[in-house]
Amino acid sequence: VLGSGRIDEAVALYREATARWPDDPKLAYNLAGALARAGRHDEARVLLETITHRFPTYAPARATLDKLGAPP
Repeated sequence: VLGSGRIDEAVALYREATARWPDDPKLAYNLAGALARAGRHDEARVLLETITHRFPTYAPARATLDKLGAPP
């Protein structure tokens, strides 16, 4: 869905998936990516921070958060 440019639909699907499987950090990470692609950077950052706290060993979220740096 994301690859076809239907970003809002992807956000909705990832939200549904994360509600159904809340212990899957990859789904939450993908939701953060969809939010970022939708221009919702603040939401994406908050979600990435949540992921790093809930799943401290999930390295992709930490790496992405580190790339983003401190919030403006």
